[in-house]
Amino acid sequence: MKSDFWSGGHNYSLQKISNKVNNLCLYHILKSYEKDIMKLGVGSGLKNIQLKALKDFEIPLPPLNEQIAIANILSDLDNEIASLKNKKRQFENIKKALNHDLMSAKIRVLEK
Repeated sequence: MKSDFWSGGHNYSLQKISNKVNNLCLYHILKSYEKDIMKLGVGSGLKNIQLKALKDFEIPLPPLNEQIAIANILSDLDNEIASLKNKKRQFENIKKALNHDLMSAKIRVLEK
């Protein structure tokens, strides 16, 4: 997680696992398996995942140097995506403002 949060009574959290595991890489790997992990849920209504099912769930972990490289690449991509989303939001705001100005006749369109 990129921010602090409270892990309640029905949540599991990972603490420092090993010096051979890069936490950021592990985060990205777990995110890539999110659908598979969610399929482990049992119960009707509000499903929950049993601790044993999580412990039995295996994920591949490359060597630490590869984990670090993977984490860096994926973090750079996340940053680029966030930047592009921000730019998109800015363009949408400009479009809304222009749209408003055009519709209220603040800006007039000249015919050629």
